[in-house]
Amino acid sequence: MNRFALLLVVLSLIPAAATHAQKKSASDRAALRQTELEFAKAFADRDVARFASFVSDDARFTGGGKVSEGKPAILEHWSKMMQDPNLTLTWTPDIVETSAAGDLGYTSGPYQVAVKRPDGSIAGERGRFASVWRRHADGRYRIVFDIGSPEEPPPPPAKH
Repeated sequence: MNRFALLLVVLSLIPAAATHAQKKSASDRAALRQTELEFAKAFADRDVARFASFVSDDARFTGGGKVSEGKPAILEHWSKMMQDPNLTLTWTPDIVETSAAGDLGYTSGPYQVAVKRPDGSIAGERGRFASVWRRHADGRYRIVFDIGSPEEPPPPPAKH
């Protein structure tokens, strides 16, 4: 085959390869979005074992000014929150991206915490989370880093 014909064959394959990569990337993002939603549901269901299945052994979670390193430390902290019947925590991803290889990804979105006080009033916090996920040998994404960032409270009303 002459070089020109070979070049035409190679060039004709590029759009197909690009389309395949785009479909794979969309599929990886959909899988990671679903994983994040299932992770949030495990917390909402207060299912510590299922929650733990989403956490990588070497994960780090940052929040409230401290870092929990490793799955045992993370589960110790988060299982206490799950055991508190007065605490509600919800989150949902509105940003989901994965690497071209699909082995890494990140999610981000709003979260909301509400705690019912003994007097019946509710204390709360809103913010954004950002999580990094790694696809493991079994094909599942597991979280390796998580951080929550509370929203700044609105300024007090201006006095006239």
